[in-house]
Amino acid sequence: MIDIAAINALVIWKTKNPQWNENKKYQRRLFLEELGLSLVSDLLDFRSTTSKFLNKDIEHALAIVGYPMVKNLPEPNGNSTQSKKRKRCSICEDPKDKKTSTQCSRCSKFVCNEHSVKIIDCANCAK
Repeated sequence: MIDIAAINALVIWKTKNPQWNENKKYQRRLFLEELGLSLVSDLLDFRSTTSKFLNKDIEHALAIVGYPMVKNLPEPNGNSTQSKKRKRCSICEDPKDKKTSTQCSRCSKFVCNEHSVKIIDCANCAK
């Protein structure tokens, strides 16, 4: 059904644009390639800018059709206590083996909830 719709679109396109690739014998293939790329271009653009983990083959294919991967650089947060990576607590003993994403704001070592100190300030003291 899609093939028939594509051929009908080619007939209409050739009727409106008779000079389009008139010296080429493989006009149908060229039209189908352009049609397919125009139908998926929005998705390719979205995927190349928002996807973080793609297979290398997919990244290569996106680059071939003109959609190279845009690597999002992490925002610099000097005082961030949360990291996207999880590691073992630097204070816990080996048998506990607690993993956490909380980091010390001074030394940046990973610490679990048991070994961290939460500081709570009221709105007046925070100023």
